[in-house]
Amino acid sequence: MEAVPEQQDALLTEAEALQMVNSHTVITVQDLMRPAEGFRQGHFVQLPTLDAPSYRTNVRDLAEDLKTWSREKADVFLYTGGEARTGRLKEALQGVEWREDPAVRFDPVTLHRGFLLGFCGLYVISDADIYGTVHKKSTVKSSLSQRIGAFTDLKEGDFVVHEAHGVGIYQGVQRVQSEGAWRDYLVIQYRGTDRLYVPTDQFDRVQKYIGSQETPPPLNSLSGGEWEKQKSRVKAGLKKLAFNLVKLYAEREKTPGHAFSPDNTWTGQFSDAFPYELTDDQARAVEDIRRDMEAPRNMDRLLCGDVGYGKTEVAMRAAFKAVCDSKQVALLAPTTILAQQHYYTCVKRFKDFPVTIEVLSRFRSPKAQKEALMKAASGKADIIIGTHRLLSKDVTFKDLGLLIIDE
Repeated sequence: MEAVPEQQDALLTEAEALQMVNSHTVITVQDLMRPAEGFRQGHFVQLPTLDAPSYRTNVRDLAEDLKTWSREKADVFLYTGGEARTGRLKEALQGVEWREDPAVRFDPVTLHRGFLLGFCGLYVISDADIYGTVHKKSTVKSSLSQRIGAFTDLKEGDFVVHEAHGVGIYQGVQRVQSEGAWRDYLVIQYRGTDRLYVPTDQFDRVQKYIGSQETPPPLNSLSGGEWEKQKSRVKAGLKKLAFNLVKLYAEREKTPGHAFSPDNTWTGQFSDAFPYELTDDQARAVEDIRRDMEAPRNMDRLLCGDVGYGKTEVAMRAAFKAVCDSKQVALLAPTTILAQQHYYTCVKRFKDFPVTIEVLSRFRSPKAQKEALMKAASGKADIIIGTHRLLSKDVTFKDLGLLIIDE
């Protein structure tokens, strides 16, 4: 290795670096109780650590735990992921009768996972524990893979994708003992003799490959950085696509749209009728859509979220806002079952408001469908729900103002 003269004395060999490190007291934190190669061996200390609870925005449960820990005279650190989140969390906690305690410290930074050290009275709660997700930049998930609920969902021989190492073949679970401690690992075979051992508590980093089953995918290697190069090529393609979309939407912005009226007493009452507190993401989505609808341009917004994360409530608030402006709403669902489910959900949600809801599906008689079509054409139906049947030529609307597509 070469260096400029001024840096020559700063260069150390591996042996010299280890000798310098070993001249000091060193603490290493590891998953497995095994010696750290090259370091002077000392004492092994096993800490009885527990993972922090997952609250998923359940502020009441968090408040109860904080009260318990305060009675224990423990030190509590809450990592919120941002200044705004800190303020909202404090306000929400006070709303469930929690009083601020100097022993509970709020920090507007992010932490991947919290932990509980009950034996020394230390409790660390991360933003992921509080909100259910880590506060971080959005990442693009490959369309050739899907999350697995548990490693038991896999069977030996399945192709899998590790987020840091690429495509390999799942070869089962192997139990490994080290320094008297046992731990289970997912074994993934890569090209050649490369193998990766993934701790079972990190299986969320592994996704099941769902590409074409007729043509097996090429396996990646754990060396050479080919997976990173492959991801870079995909990013370059996405960048090109993004530029094309920018050009397309620049043209679309030139087409005027309907500017909906600002929120009123009705929309406020509809929001207050929702029995649950909105999550931060829901509230942000509601505000973004409100802003879109009140602007004099065509709205085209993609709302993403996993099952159970409250997308339907966000969509229904947009639908109610459109109905308040005497506009009709069409909700397109991918299946008959889902269309019927949306119908029942909407009927229940809108039951206290003068909104007429119809559904077009094979579960309804021809007579009922004909009546629904007449109501849509005359404007007597405010919200019309259906599958691709909504796209038929005989379906007309008096004044359609919002189209909601459930993927």
